[in-house]
Amino acid sequence: MKFPAGIIVCAHEKGWMDESGTIEWLEKVWNKRPGALFKKPAILVWDMFRAHKTDEVKNVAKNMKTTLAVIPEGLTSVLQPLDVCLNKPFKDRLCKMWSEWMCSGMAKLTKGGNLMKPEISLVTQWIKDAWVSIPSAIIEKSFRKGCISSALDGSEDDAMFDDDMTEADDEK
Repeated sequence: MKFPAGIIVCAHEKGWMDESGTIEWLEKVWNKRPGALFKKPAILVWDMFRAHKTDEVKNVAKNMKTTLAVIPEGLTSVLQPLDVCLNKPFKDRLCKMWSEWMCSGMAKLTKGGNLMKPEISLVTQWIKDAWVSIPSAIIEKSFRKGCISSALDGSEDDAMFDDDMTEADDEK
């Protein structure tokens, strides 16, 4: 199956993430980010999920010159950039694409009259298009709001309380 350029599809046979999936993500995605080729030191911020904290995952990250920072339990919704500002506009965009597909006449029915799911290649294209449509300003704000890339002089320490950095920016 052909997927859009830049899309990597991997799946666990039981549909969940584990240590090997985390390592695969580090190798196939994280290790392909800008600067990774030159082993430029980086920090990776993620939640308390047990597969993020295994010794093997820590060793793989260390070999990639990546420092792991784990968001304390219960604070993911406050500090994780995806949860803070990005998931909602991303999912809204995906939902809009699915709705447009449904209304376009492209959706087909099975012999039993049930809706056929869209082809995975189409869904991956929607995912890519939805991500590309997120303005970089929203991504930057999500890191500031999560206090991950705040100014070192303390001038942005209260960014997490700034309501102007949430849904109002989605449509830009």
